[in-house]
Amino acid sequence: MVGRDLIGRSPRAVRSGRLAAAVALGLLCAASPALGADAPIAAPPPVLVEVPPPSWTFRFTPYAWLASIRGSQTVRGRTVEVNETFLDIVHDTLGKGNQLFAVMAHFEARNGPIAFFADGIRSSWRSPAAASGRAA
Repeated sequence: MVGRDLIGRSPRAVRSGRLAAAVALGLLCAASPALGADAPIAAPPPVLVEVPPPSWTFRFTPYAWLASIRGSQTVRGRTVEVNETFLDIVHDTLGKGNQLFAVMAHFEARNGPIAFFADGIRSSWRSPAAASGRAA
């Protein structure tokens, strides 16, 4: 076996393998960080400075409920089906000259980990029949 190495490859195959190894080593060196040491350094991204909130923060939130009633009600053994939408309740209250009034709000005060809050509801529902003790 003339012209073959110990593994049985021809001299041309050995040269091709050495060339491939040399190219791979060259590419590896070219990608080395040491070769890129002269490259311009990108500017770091700007640092956003967060402005601390004031010592106390306050929040006031008014809100409303649109209530309705659906189901059955039993009083003294008498059962009545009830199905009143919000608009039915408003019409039956305001439409007959009665008063329907509600104020609801949430208040919150914060200072770091300390917080105080209040959730208030004030309502008034008056009808002339209820005020005199008569059934409506």
